[in-house]
Amino acid sequence: MEAPEDTLILTNTPGMAMGLGRAFGIKIVSDSQVITRKGTRILWSKGSIMRHYTPGEYRPKWKNYRLADLPITPDPKFKPTSGARESLARIKTALQSTRRVIHAGTPDHSGQYLVNNLIHEGGWNGPVERLLTHSLHPADLASPTLVPNESFKRLAEAETCRIHADWLIGINLSRMLTLMANQDTPLPAGRVMTVLLELMRLLSRDKPQKVCSCTKPALLDTAHLQAACLHLGGTSPEKTILAAQSLYESGIISYPFTDQNTVNADLWERHRQQPVPEDLPVSGKNLQSGIMRLQTGYGRRLKTDEETVLRCIMNQESRAWHLPPKAASCQESSLADLYLAMAHAGDWAKSPDLAHQKDVQIGTARARHSTLERIFEAGYAERHSLTLTDKGLKALEMVPESAKDPGTFMLWDTAIASVASGALSSHQFMQRIHGYVAHLMDALQRSKKAC
Repeated sequence: MEAPEDTLILTNTPGMAMGLGRAFGIKIVSDSQVITRKGTRILWSKGSIMRHYTPGEYRPKWKNYRLADLPITPDPKFKPTSGARESLARIKTALQSTRRVIHAGTPDHSGQYLVNNLIHEGGWNGPVERLLTHSLHPADLASPTLVPNESFKRLAEAETCRIHADWLIGINLSRMLTLMANQDTPLPAGRVMTVLLELMRLLSRDKPQKVCSCTKPALLDTAHLQAACLHLGGTSPEKTILAAQSLYESGIISYPFTDQNTVNADLWERHRQQPVPEDLPVSGKNLQSGIMRLQTGYGRRLKTDEETVLRCIMNQESRAWHLPPKAASCQESSLADLYLAMAHAGDWAKSPDLAHQKDVQIGTARARHSTLERIFEAGYAERHSLTLTDKGLKALEMVPESAKDPGTFMLWDTAIASVASGALSSHQFMQRIHGYVAHLMDALQRSKKAC
């Protein structure tokens, strides 16, 4: 990649910065930046730099839980986190002394949103180029694809809509349930958490047929990868995420945090010198692409969890070529069953009209395990059996049907996707979510009066 000394590349993590640096040639590495042989600087954010306003930051009176204040439906507002000041100051200084900015965030909505925030908060008003980071393998970055960052602005808008929708539903639902139960301690609730609780209830009632995720013919998205790793080696979903991130940053697999079941044809053919099998779905040249293994020398000894992740992906690709995968024992796992259920929201939607939609998943690839952890910490479910406790069942019983129906989650997820595609404006989305939250609060108040 030809880049003059006044070029600045911004990305998500130190590992991604190192991966980009290896591809472009590293000259200097420090705790704050990577400098390539051509003088290009690569900086990162060290995590999310922005947080949503708290209710009290919108209006002081919203600090307290009061029924009269519900629903709380402000427009989205965000501010830098306290831990981001150092990173932002460093990036702002770098932006003031550069002429060219390249956005190299992860190839998904959250990566687009995060690095866009870095650029905006850093005060850069000039043009920005987008580097498509489907793969950090040096061969895939030898002639990198650079496009105007403006082309992907709707993805960042969609992520803003998702974050604000989760905040609105979570804040209002939690406050209403807490007030209804006359609790001093807030009762957690949310757009994802409440649906996940219902899914756990349904799974405990209707035990799914034991099917090893390793034998599924579909390509591996993140949820199926996490289930496969649980079945194959008992690797926890969180460890699978960390191992997959490490493999991606090392250039061994393409970007793994996806709910797509498509193959990036360019990457596939470059690393196999063969066309994609005809029965596999292929993605276009867009920002996101499905998971796949890259045929490359590892350059280091793989850790146990990384070997498990890579083996699952390799086995799945063998099936894509209709070849026998490497023999593997398949362990039973209730947690794997739950992750497979999250990957197929349509199977659990109450409306039969939504059952055919197989591409909507519950929760984001990175956040599912943290949402599940919040459920355990709240005492809503048993960690080992995944069965709901009395507290969890009571909390779920108070929630209106629409808030716990996976079909409702699917409809909102479809609306967020419509913002990303341009079919729905962010303003229209906000109007709809505000109306839905008001409807939820009204339904809860009516149920309280009926009791």
